[in-house]
Order: sequence, then structure tokens, then C-alpha cells
Amino acid sequence: MLLRFCFLVTVLVCFTLFDAQGTHSAASADTMPFRPAMETAPMGDFFRDDFDGPALIPEWSWINEDASSWSLTERPGYLRIHTQPGTLDEANNSARNVLLRAAPTAPYVLSTRFELHPTQEFHEAGLLVYQDEDNYVKLSRLYSTRLPSEGDDFYLLNQEVAGVRSGAIYVPTSQQVIELQLLVEETSVTGAYRDASGRWITLGTLNVGALASSASVGILANNGISSSPASSIPVDFDFVTVGAPPLHMYLPLVSRQAEPGR
Repeated sequence: MLLRFCFLVTVLVCFTLFDAQGTHSAASADTMPFRPAMETAPMGDFFRDDFDGPALIPEWSWINEDASSWSLTERPGYLRIHTQPGTLDEANNSARNVLLRAAPTAPYVLSTRFELHPTQEFHEAGLLVYQDEDNYVKLSRLYSTRLPSEGDDFYLLNQEVAGVRSGAIYVPTSQQVIELQLLVEETSVTGAYRDASGRWITLGTLNVGALASSASVGILANNGISSSPASSIPVDFDFVTVGAPPLHMYLPLVSRQAEPGR
């Protein structure tokens, strides 16, 4: 009896994880959470920036900065980026106000929360693991009308290698307060988003080779490239963190292997 009791306790412990609020819950295969990357102040190569100060910390740097289109004071406690025409996709390489900093050694988890209200073609914001303008992984919240049967709003995970996009994975969404994470391992990157119930859901995993070990990390917000350019909208980033990966990950795959056209 004692052996049987110990076995049952062990099984229950193995299938119990912290939920998104930090309380215990027995998680099923469809609701296993992707645990938050980090809840504390910077430590070693890991960091958390809540954008509470009057200026960006020195570790950040801009690509194609337009200083008139970002602010730490328009909405205190947030980094606000006003979207502009441009994209990193393929040969365009015209995105403005891409914010980057050095990445730690993999494995790590890159996380952010932001708010946006997209209404026009290619309004987009999200996370980057970035080597250069032709080699990166992007996890974003995108507005696109190219797949009318799926709606206009998506989470999109894709990569670009030597200027060629590949591996695009998407899922429809209606969320406007967005939480995203990229789990960066030695040769792969896994994207996840927090759904309306607070659970972390896997979007997919991309094999990225050496990109994972020689990259910067950061955020972007832009309007893409379109024959009818979208109006500028504010995107408010609440925080960016880089932290240690979770000890256990059982993430449901709910993605689709096609991309809303660009």
C-alpha cells in the first residue's frame, strides 16, 4: 500500500504545473501553460525593462530610428512606438524604430506585453531574435486581409534566412493586449502567446541553426509595405524580459502552416 501511494503521489506531482497566476492546477494536454520567463529584476545576462524611466537604458539601440515616433512619456510606464511604413521582410528592409539589445547565451526566453488596435493592412508589432536584416525570427501580432476565410487578425511566427522567408506559422486571434514569448534554444526557436484565459499556447517551433547563438533580441512595430499605406497607430510596450527557460514545457500545437500574404 505504501509503495502504491508513493507512486500515485509522484504521478500527480509530475502532471501538476503552476498556472499563469502562480497557483497550482492540474493541467491537461490542451491547457498546459508556458510559464512566464521572469518575474524579478535583472540578473546576470537576464533582464527586465518596464520602461518606467525617463530614458531608455544604454543596453538598447535603435535600427532606423525616428526619434519623433517613439516616446516614454506619452503613456508613462510604457514605451510607445508609432507605426510607420516599412518592414524587415525579404528585400524591403525598411522597418523604422526596431529596438535591439545583445542576447544572452541560449537557452533563454524572450517575452513582452504590449497593446495595439490594428485596423489596416499590415499593422504589426512583436518580438525579434535578430542577426541582421536578412536573418531573423519574428513573432508578431499582424493585421492582414489576405485570408478572408480566417479573419483579419493573426499571431504569426516566421523566419528569414539569407533574405528568404520560410517556415511561416499562424493562428487567428482577436486579442489587443498581447503577451508573446520566444524560447530560444541552441538551434531552434519556439513561439508562444498568452490566450484570453491566461494560458500560454504554443504557436510552433522553427529550426534556425546558428542564428540562435549569434543574435540580438528586441521588438518592432510597423505598417508593412502596401499599395495603400496604413495609417500610423500607437503600440504601447509594457515590458520586455529575457529570462531562464521553464523547467517543464508541454505546449499544445494549434498553429497552421501557411502565412497571411504580405
